[in-house]
Amino acid sequence: VLAARPAVRTAGTVLAAAAVVAVVAPGLDLDPARLATPKPIVGELARGGERTASRWGTLGRSDLVRRGDGAEVLYLDGGAGSLLPTPASAALWRGDLGRFAFEALRPERAFVVGAGAGLEVAHALETGADRVLAAEVNGAGVALARERLARARAEAPGAGDVADPFGAPAVLWVRDEARAALRASGERFDLIALSQAVTRTAEAVSYTHLTLPTKRI
Repeated sequence: VLAARPAVRTAGTVLAAAAVVAVVAPGLDLDPARLATPKPIVGELARGGERTASRWGTLGRSDLVRRGDGAEVLYLDGGAGSLLPTPASAALWRGDLGRFAFEALRPERAFVVGAGAGLEVAHALETGADRVLAAEVNGAGVALARERLARARAEAPGAGDVADPFGAPAVLWVRDEARAALRASGERFDLIALSQAVTRTAEAVSYTHLTLPTKRI
């Protein structure tokens, strides 16, 4: 069962589509640069968001941005935004569409693909899961989110009423590609969620394929 959300069109996707059209119909006068759209982080900063922290990792740069409504979002290279489930913004992220599958199915065991800043892990915990496997290849982003959430929870009264995706004993984070993590676990799950997963198969700039060992993060 997938907790799916509408995909965000990236500049890479648009450029890839333009390249296909150019090959099929070479007579068309297309300028890929004119079709490019800004990354989500650019729009967020233009709307008054504030970049609060950054960290480089093997996959690129991770940034934390505080939006105008107080919510905090983790970005990877300006895209793949993932809400940080802070106590202060609980009313907002508990209404996220990605929570629907968790509320409907109430899984005891959940596997989160591309766990990002831990939003879906928090959904799983708050709807009764007693086992959550979270797979994420962006180790730098996970470390940034973990550190920020620890500070946010320390500063917030009543933080114990809000799920902690990084501190709950029911959660195991692994730095690995999802299929490899699933095979290595040998487990069966009631729900596999991948609403925040980003494959980047259509990025305009090529990336070196890295095989990362499965390890706790």
